[in-house]
Amino acid sequence: MADIDGDDDQDILVTMFNARDLIWYENNGSETFTANTIENNLDGIAEVKVADVDGDGDLDAVVTGRNADDIIFYTNSDSGYVLDISLSGTPDGTETLTISPTSTPIYDVAGNAASTSQSHSTVTLNDLRPTMAITAVNGSSSAVSDGSTTNDATLTVTFTSRVHHNFVVGGCNGKWWKS
Repeated sequence: MADIDGDDDQDILVTMFNARDLIWYENNGSETFTANTIENNLDGIAEVKVADVDGDGDLDAVVTGRNADDIIFYTNSDSGYVLDISLSGTPDGTETLTISPTSTPIYDVAGNAASTSQSHSTVTLNDLRPTMAITAVNGSSSAVSDGSTTNDATLTVTFTSRVHHNFVVGGCNGKWWKS
C-alpha cells in the first residue's frame, strides 16, 4: 500500500506469486478502488517495490520476475506507468538490457540523449557531456576550464586564480547553483 497517485490516500499495487499481472488499485477516496493494469505479460512476478526512483516526487515501481529472471523499472507518469528499463535473461553476459526512451532523466542527466553499452554482465549508461559556455564577469581576467579532458557528464570547473563567493553555475535543467 502506498499513495501511488499523490492524492493523499492509500492505493494498492497487487500481484500474486508467479502471476503475470501487475495491477494498481486506485483509491477513489470513498472506499472504492479502480483497477488499472500496469502489465499483464510478466513471467512469474517475484517481488514488487515502490519508491521515487527518478526523483520527480511520485512513486515508481521496480518488479522482479522469478521465471524469466527479469528486473523491470516502471516510471510513474501522469498517464500511468511507462516501462523504462528492463533486464532479461540469466546474468551471464548474454542478458538483454532494454531502455526506452533514452531521454529519461534517471540516466540522461544533461537531457541531451544517452547511450548504452553492455558486455560481460556490465551495463554502462553513458550520458553525453553538455555544451557549456564560461564567461568572466566584472572584467575579471581569471582563466577557467570546463574540465573537458575528463570526457564525462560531470561538470568540472577549474580556476587559475583565487575565486570569491560570487561564482554562479547555470543551465543544468533550468536550475542554478551559487557558491
